[in-house]
Amino acid sequence: MAGPAAAGRAAIGVGPVKILLDDDQPTGPDEVADTVRAAREWGRRVAFHCVTRVQLVIALAALDAAGGALPGDRIEHAAVLPPDLVELVRAASLTVVTQPHFVAERGDAYLADVDPDDLPWLYRCAGLIAAGVPVAAGTDAPFGGADPWASMRAAVRRRTPSGQLLGPAEALPAARALGLYLGDAATAGGPPRRVAPGAPADLCLLDVPGRAVLADLDPGPAVLTVAAGRVIHRAR
Repeated sequence: MAGPAAAGRAAIGVGPVKILLDDDQPTGPDEVADTVRAAREWGRRVAFHCVTRVQLVIALAALDAAGGALPGDRIEHAAVLPPDLVELVRAASLTVVTQPHFVAERGDAYLADVDPDDLPWLYRCAGLIAAGVPVAAGTDAPFGGADPWASMRAAVRRRTPSGQLLGPAEALPAARALGLYLGDAATAGGPPRRVAPGAPADLCLLDVPGRAVLADLDPGPAVLTVAAGRVIHRAR
């Protein structure tokens, strides 16, 4: 088992450059493309914060102007991703990191305030996967609840706080919802990490069998949590 110092080094890495797009302070694709080029000069990937159609179009245009996407580039949120843009996202080899739990937390407000034409395309999961777009999930805490299991349940149920269905075609089977959280953070949307010799020792041990976990996606607290080979939580 690695010591604390080694564990700390292993846990720190350099992620993609975050590019925050804001409809209230619009930025043209050419200016955003300059940011992408600068990131490339630093050897970095990019992560676009996109919560509207306009922001997604700007991100796609900027990437195209900067020479195209690279493996590891991603769209964060993709809160509205209609069919006419899905193929562009797939063709660009972009990963979508979404937050399905916002349907469970804010869905009633979406039903009241969002353009009805956009409602089927909010925080998509199944439709993107079927189209060949790599998909992962994050909680976006503190802006959303920090419990990843709640996010998984939302991906399966697609229910608003009042119980209404929102985007039912985007619902995932429980195992696939769990998979949204099993990839490597550096390569979001890639294959699930595996417990195997030589793999990073990052894992949580639950005290319920896998079948029970998938039955309700509510396993309770982890018995043991290991990060980079170091025990950081032990329930007993």
